[in-house]
Amino acid sequence: MDLIKQAGPPFLQLSPQLWGQMVSDVSQRAPQEACGLVAGTGNTGLAVYPLINILHSTTEYQIDPQEQFHIFQLIEENGWELLAIYHSHPNGPPKLSSRDIAEAFYPQAVYLVWYRSGEEWHCKGFSIRSQEPEEIAIRIKG
Repeated sequence: MDLIKQAGPPFLQLSPQLWGQMVSDVSQRAPQEACGLVAGTGNTGLAVYPLINILHSTTEYQIDPQEQFHIFQLIEENGWELLAIYHSHPNGPPKLSSRDIAEAFYPQAVYLVWYRSGEEWHCKGFSIRSQEPEEIAIRIKG
């Protein structure tokens, strides 16, 4: 299973439908952290896979390893790539935590952090190389 590339995309492109799926997921699971994967080709997301946070925590997440393996198989079967890993920070902050950075094991993936501002959910994307996060653009395009 070759899901690891060397370089991530300069931006991540998502359809309004995929964006909405993630907003729905993080909204429904708050106050616990939600988590999931985004698959696609190049820099364009084609599918969102909400996954179980086995920690059921309001401040950290861990994806269920069996679910993750199953989704990695689906991604490979479709000829897609792992484009992004998302999770929420229901109570902030709007950035990656030190733990998020330390556990960024997929350098090709964009790490999406969902956070609330008032009642609205927002998202920032980060590329992480050598423990250094760099914010990247997220484009919503139908």
